[in-house]
Amino acid sequence: MTIGSYFSRVTAPAVSGSPIWSHKNDDFDWSAPFNLGAVINSPWTELAANYLFADANRVRKLFLSSTKPGGFGGPDIYESTIDDLGFETSINVFELNSRSIETCFWVTGDGLEIIFSSNRPNMTGDIQQHNLRSAEQKSRSA
Repeated sequence: MTIGSYFSRVTAPAVSGSPIWSHKNDDFDWSAPFNLGAVINSPWTELAANYLFADANRVRKLFLSSTKPGGFGGPDIYESTIDDLGFETSINVFELNSRSIETCFWVTGDGLEIIFSSNRPNMTGDIQQHNLRSAEQKSRSA
């Protein structure tokens, strides 16, 4: 059985702002951490990775936050499909993002709901405070 986890760490000198790393556990033997590479990491900051394995492992996705260009300003939520060859290029999940910070998320096991932290204004009026937000979709695209 292989179990893995994803995390970000700052390296010196940083290859990118804060790349996402992973490690695997095969029968209680943890591998050395490895960088997920340029298809996931950019010269900007990546953080808060979370994965979704649904439908008996037929749907495999990695969700992450990134400050790379093409977003709305703060860290935005991106999604990468995982296939047998590895990760596909991450794409911005525009309908979840704003000019504020979106990060620290959890995806339900069926992939139909995501709960994330955001400091969007008009929720509390204080942009220093983060609130949890939830978004649902009626069906999951494979």
